[in-house]
Amino acid sequence: MFKNLGSIFLPALMMTLSATSTQAHADGSVSISRFAFSPAVIEVPAGSRVTWTNQDKASHSIVGDTDSAGFSSDVLKQGDHFSHTFSVAGTYKYRCGFHKYMTGTVVVK
Repeated sequence: MFKNLGSIFLPALMMTLSATSTQAHADGSVSISRFAFSPAVIEVPAGSRVTWTNQDKASHSIVGDTDSAGFSSDVLKQGDHFSHTFSVAGTYKYRCGFHKYMTGTVVVK
């Protein structure tokens, strides 16, 4: 009676595992709106690319808080975006180069 259960569940299990590993390497996105980063803290797996998009009319920039963070953008006008790939696990704090009170964090697992 249960002989064919493997043929039913195994393909479904394989599809689930495949979808999970694809999601684990999903890139992240942060919007810049109302002079804030949203989300303020984003968590991504190592090797992921995070993209910031400026939705404000004001210009902004992305600056890693330390030289070791190794990332910074040019001036981002409304509609512009900046991407950075995070290869090494760690916590990366950043801010807007123009508005020091605008801060965010990328947590790389």
